[in-house]
Amino acid sequence: MFTYNRQLTSYKNLDDPTIDFFIKNKIIDFPIGLAYVKDRNHRYLAVNKNFCDYAGMSIDRIIGATDDYMPWADVAHIFISKEIETMNESSTTTIEQLTGANTDLMISKRKAIYDVSRSIKGVMTLSLPISEFNTANFFILKNIPHEVICYDYPVKFTKKESVVLYFLSNGLKRSRVSEVTGMSTNSFDFHIKNIKIKINAKSILEVIDFGKVNNMNKKIPFIMSI
Repeated sequence: MFTYNRQLTSYKNLDDPTIDFFIKNKIIDFPIGLAYVKDRNHRYLAVNKNFCDYAGMSIDRIIGATDDYMPWADVAHIFISKEIETMNESSTTTIEQLTGANTDLMISKRKAIYDVSRSIKGVMTLSLPISEFNTANFFILKNIPHEVICYDYPVKFTKKESVVLYFLSNGLKRSRVSEVTGMSTNSFDFHIKNIKIKINAKSILEVIDFGKVNNMNKKIPFIMSI
């Protein structure tokens, strides 16, 4: 994580640019993950090539658009809320999900972008798929709301039940779910027992099928602050 942060903050052209730099340079020279800049109205000002590939769109279609026109439009409000938070706090780092050419968990670092008078004018975001580095230590559950209403899921789960279902639906075994979430295997078994009761399942295979049918393997119902 610290190595990644140093890469994000030290790469050429991304040191401490003003908003004007990105208005003039719409292609960001940054080869790692996804890089993009938005103005205060959440419109894209500049992106890197990886972002265009991930969104499956040309840069001409992206610049000036908002997330309402992106493949992840259904969760646009989540990214807008994080950008507003960033403009208030100057920087944020989260684990979140972005749906594009792939559906990936991303670790995203956001920082406010200023004009020459040091007024905040937008947000730069740099995202790297979790699959590219070990994130076991970053699955911090305490910041997830106590109750989570999952997107379109027909059952209300607690925060930890939702987490268990997400990873289980993505093929992780009991021991691996325990490892990445930091919960004990006994806790895992406890949550599985409660999930079975809520969805009237008799086996863990039925739990996994429920997760896949309800797309719990594709969309996480939470954002984790780290």
